[in-house]
Amino acid sequence: EDPDNALLRFERGLLYQQHEEKGRAIDDFNQVLRMEPGYYTCHLPLAQLYRDTEALQPALYHINTFLEREPENPFGYETRASIYQMSGSGKKAVADLRKMVALKNDNAIRPDDYFLLADGILSAYPGRYALATEALELGVQRLGPVISLQERLLGLEIEARRYPDALRRIEQIMKPLPRKEKWQARKAEVIQLMEKQQRGEARAISATLNDAPNEPG
Repeated sequence: EDPDNALLRFERGLLYQQHEEKGRAIDDFNQVLRMEPGYYTCHLPLAQLYRDTEALQPALYHINTFLEREPENPFGYETRASIYQMSGSGKKAVADLRKMVALKNDNAIRPDDYFLLADGILSAYPGRYALATEALELGVQRLGPVISLQERLLGLEIEARRYPDALRRIEQIMKPLPRKEKWQARKAEVIQLMEKQQRGEARAISATLNDAPNEPG
């Protein structure tokens, strides 16, 4: 192996990264940059490695340097979003995750990308279920009615206590399936939750009426 060959050293760095030998990988990528300062591809794995060792400042430096050279690279935004999340900049992370899903082509995009976006939204904007649901619906529009996306949407609708929406979702999921037992059981659970919610609302209204001062007749 030629120690002065930047490509060989870069490839060795990738192997070290793959095998989680982070220190050796960082050394190799930094050495490549000393040998060939224009070898900007090194900045992406360096950002990931520094992130994984919780060195967030150098991680951010390297990912910003990479994105300056490759502003259309979705994996750069995915990496920077994870660094932002670790540093407590949740709203910046959401903006990068939105860029990631927009830039990934049809061969690269996966349901997991939309899960990352929905989770990022709920982390940055707690309780904003409508925003997270909207992100997952974009995934359904692009990837079709993938069961994992539908299940996640159903979970959010139940968490948000939007039980009529959850029941409609279950009907959509069940329709093409030959075996419906699992979803009929979920439907029964949601109906129970909806009835419990309605009883609670009725009790609250009744208590309000009982506490109201009597009008003189």
